[in-house]
Amino acid sequence: QPAPEDQFVTQEWEESFDLVPIESTATELPANLDALAVIHPENLSPKLQFAIDQFLLGGKPVFLCVDPSSQYFKHQGGQQAMFGGPRPNVASDLSTLLHGWGVAYDPQQVVGDPENATQVQTQGGSVARYPIWLSLLRDNFNAQSLPTAQLNSMLFIEPGSIALASGSKLAFTPLVQTSAQAGDVPAMTLQFAQPDDVGRQLKPSGVKTLAALVTGKFPTAFPHGAPADEPKKEDDASKPAAPAPKPDVKALTESKSASTLLIVADTDWLFDDYGLRKFNLFGQTAAQPFNDNLAFAANALDFLGGSQDLISIRGKGTSQRPFTVVLHMQAEAQKKYQEKLTSLETRLNEVQTKLTQLQGEKADANRLVASPEVKKSIEEFRTQSADLRSQRRQIRLALREGIDALETRLLLVNLLTTPFLVGLFGLWFYRARRA
Repeated sequence: QPAPEDQFVTQEWEESFDLVPIESTATELPANLDALAVIHPENLSPKLQFAIDQFLLGGKPVFLCVDPSSQYFKHQGGQQAMFGGPRPNVASDLSTLLHGWGVAYDPQQVVGDPENATQVQTQGGSVARYPIWLSLLRDNFNAQSLPTAQLNSMLFIEPGSIALASGSKLAFTPLVQTSAQAGDVPAMTLQFAQPDDVGRQLKPSGVKTLAALVTGKFPTAFPHGAPADEPKKEDDASKPAAPAPKPDVKALTESKSASTLLIVADTDWLFDDYGLRKFNLFGQTAAQPFNDNLAFAANALDFLGGSQDLISIRGKGTSQRPFTVVLHMQAEAQKKYQEKLTSLETRLNEVQTKLTQLQGEKADANRLVASPEVKKSIEEFRTQSADLRSQRRQIRLALREGIDALETRLLLVNLLTTPFLVGLFGLWFYRARRA
C-alpha cells in the first residue's frame, strides 16, 4: 500500500512551528513544547493522558480535535481493510480528560443543520441537501475572536457539539456555531442513510457549538495522581527489570494560572479533501483553497502559540460565493414540506409492502393466486402507489417553487434591463441633440 501523502495543514503549521510527532503509545510528552495539538485521539495510554492533563494545567495551550463520525477515517478504514490492515476508529474522544476538565461532548451524536446543509449528489443522480455536511458562512463564526474573525466559509463533515458541563466555572467562548435549526442524529444510523433519511430524523433543538475556546483554571482529570504503570506482559517477564523511575514532581490538581483549550468537535475539516482543490502545475502538486478550513487551522495554532501577526490577513479571500437568499429559501421550504413528505413516504412504503405481499402469495406449482379479490386489491394498491408517487413529485416541485420564481424574475430583469437602459440613453441623446 502506498504511504499516505502529507496533508497541507502540516506544511502550513511548519511555517510557524517545529512539529514533533507523538505516538499514542507514548507515556510522556517531549520536553520544551510551546503548544500541543491532539488530532483524532484513539487508544492513548493513561500515562500520556496524564501528561496532557499536566501540560494544560501547567499553563501551556492545547488544541484538541475530536470527532463522532470521521468521513476521512471511514474512507481510510475501507482502504486498510482491502490490504488486511486494522480499521481506524471512526469516532474519537478523550472522555477521561474532557469529563475531568468539565467539558461536555457526546461522541455518539452528530450535529445536523438544515439551514447550512451542503448540496450533494445522491445515488440516483439527483442533488439533495445533506444536513450533516455543514457549509458554514460568516454568520456562523465569532467575529470578536482572533481565530475566526476573518473567516468567510468552512466545511465541517458530520461534526459533534461541545458545551460546558453543569457546574463548571470555566469561561466558554463559542468560535463556530450552527443556526437555531440544528439538531442531533445518532452517529450509528448514518452508515447507510440517504440525505432525505437524515433530514427526516433531524429534530431542531437550537444552536450547537462546533468549536470553542475554553479558558480558566482547569481541575485535574486525575485527582488521585498519576495512573499506575501497566502490568508487564508474560513475554517481558524474562527481560531485566527497567530502572526505577525518578520521583515525579508533585502532580498539579488545578491550573497554576489561566489555561487555554481550543476544542473542535470535527476532524475532517483539517484534511485536504474538504478544503483544497489540488492540480498539477509544471509537474508539481499545487493546491487552491476553496474555503477557509486551512486558514482556521493556521489561526488556531498561531493564536495558541503566541504568533498572531498573520491571523489578521488570513481568510480574506475565498472562491466560494454562496447565494444566501436561495439557501434560506431552500431551508424554509424543506421545513415547510418535510412533515408532509415524511407522512407521504410512510404511506407509500406501507402500500408497497402490501402490494409485494399480495404479489408474493403463491399457490401450488408456484402459481400466483389470482382470485378476483386479490386482483382487485392489487389494482387498488397499484393505483394508490401511482397516486402517492404523483403527490411526492408535486411536493418536491413545491420545494423549488420559490427558487424557480426567483430565477424567472432575475432572468426577466437581466433580459429587460439592458434594452431599457439603451432606450433611455437613446431618448436622452435624442433630446440633447434637439436642444
